[in-house]
Amino acid sequence: MVQSNPIVCLEAILIKSTHPEELVIFYQKGFNLGPPKTAGVDLLGFQMTDVYLGFERVRLMASDPPGAVSIWFRVPSVEEAFERLVALGAQVKTSPQKESWGETLAILHDPDGNAIGLVGI
Repeated sequence: MVQSNPIVCLEAILIKSTHPEELVIFYQKGFNLGPPKTAGVDLLGFQMTDVYLGFERVRLMASDPPGAVSIWFRVPSVEEAFERLVALGAQVKTSPQKESWGETLAILHDPDGNAIGLVGI
């Protein structure tokens, strides 16, 4: 039996859409959620206990098509998790980098093309 790492946490699920405002209303009314939180111009969603459910605007010619999902993990070391996933065959979209707000982020694609985001603890 493989033991899970209690330090790694599911941080967010982001759904790509050309019309995120409509999806926000759908999920808000469908699940009686409070007001959405905005995170920049193209991202809005709901903090649901420990996981953020977000809706990210994509343009029609974007590399991630509408309906694509990205899964974000909060990890102790973005660099270590990044190297481990690359060694397992993940394709790099964005190497680990410190963002202007202070967090370190990286984005990869799993073997099926799903986006995996890494955020430092």
